Amino acid sequence: MEKIGNNFRVKVACRLSYGLVFGVLLASLCGLAQPDIYAKETPSWAAQGLGQDAVDLFLVGPLLWLSARGVRKGRKVHLFLLAGTLVYLAYSFVLYAFCVHFNRLFFLYCAALGFSVYALILLASGFSWERAAKWFDQGRSIVFPAVYFLTTALLFYLLWFAEDLPAVLRGTAPPILEVAGLCTNPVHVLDLSLVLPAMLIASVQLLRRKPSGYLLFPALMVFSVVMAVAITGMALVLWLKGLAGDGTVALVFGLMALLNSAVLAFFFRALKKTKCEAPSGALFP
Repeated sequence: MEKIGNNFRVKVACRLSYGLVFGVLLASLCGLAQPDIYAKETPSWAAQGLGQDAVDLFLVGPLLWLSARGVRKGRKVHLFLLAGTLVYLAYSFVLYAFCVHFNRLFFLYCAALGFSVYALILLASGFSWERAAKWFDQGRSIVFPAVYFLTTALLFYLLWFAEDLPAVLRGTAPPILEVAGLCTNPVHVLDLSLVLPAMLIASVQLLRRKPSGYLLFPALMVFSVVMAVAITGMALVLWLKGLAGDGTVALVFGLMALLNSAVLAFFFRALKKTKCEAPSGALFP
């Protein structure tokens, strides 16, 4: 019998993740402790950086280490936790590498981005999706999680279009860009081009009970939970620094993180209890 953690690609992905833990913790500590890291940013963008650093330090770094360790032990849930956390880190370090002024952490940002992307690629290519989908009890209902995720994606499309479309029609930049000191909104770029389409695909494929749906949905839902917590942290720092009118945004995304977690837990009830094992070569290519 071969555990997923003994597969070569998955093993390398876990080792990259262990190295990434060090990078995440170091970047977060430096961002929180060194005022010059965000000295060139606008007050709003700097405050969001501090909020995300705090979440990365106390949640994301430990979660990454625990999930990689769980994958090495053959635990199914940890595979999805690791995948979702790596998606979050790839997303986040695109922002750090491209949208934070050049600073002493530049090479660390680049390394963390590379580690997260390559670890995710290795993890995704380390097993057969068709066989992995059989980890789930096909008799359990997946309609609610799929429809919930589909609705969430559509709502964010509407939110971003409501902000960006009027500006495009006027030929002007959205007001938030001046506040953040950016030439374009990198969050909207990543969401509209990659994340939201992936959420729609995962939802539709899950509704169709396709193997890709059973694997993409939990990974992206983990990403959405961690991202909601990160946005909560950013909104709290903005509020505490007097850069936001009230704590409504923090409250909304905090509740979203809890609701997403509940939906994910409901979905994981369909996960069979046995460890990720199979005869050597059967589960993995």
